[in-house]
Amino acid sequence: EVNCGIGFFLSNFLEMGINLTGTDISPTAISQAKQKFPNINFFVDDIRCKKNRDVYGMVLVSSLFWYIFDHIDIVLDNLAELVMPNGYLFVVECFPLLDKQFIGKEVIPDPDALVTYLSESFETVVDGRIMRSEYPNDGPIFYWLGRKK
Repeated sequence: EVNCGIGFFLSNFLEMGINLTGTDISPTAISQAKQKFPNINFFVDDIRCKKNRDVYGMVLVSSLFWYIFDHIDIVLDNLAELVMPNGYLFVVECFPLLDKQFIGKEVIPDPDALVTYLSESFETVVDGRIMRSEYPNDGPIFYWLGRKK
């Protein structure tokens, strides 16, 4: 998982008995993640930087793009390099109300724009957008699964 924070989302996969890896730019978050979930491999990494990384069959990305929108091209290249051939990228991103101004809107104005970026390296398998009735002042939650081309 890229942008794993302290590892709670990734910890849901512990029962599957597979090797799990989480990365985050925050040394504090990674330190806490290692303490909470010692059976998961965690390390500090900045996905905005170009470097050699391991490859994975599935890469999870949650709530990342609002932090990196000004580096989106390099981040998308790096994400594509993290995924092995025919592997998968799973993206979860919460959008603000799309008819309002928000930081990053000029780069990612809506989920369709994000799909356009992702489609350069991945073929869409699932594209889901959900509106939460309990939060009528929020935009869609975007769930997307792509297979590497």
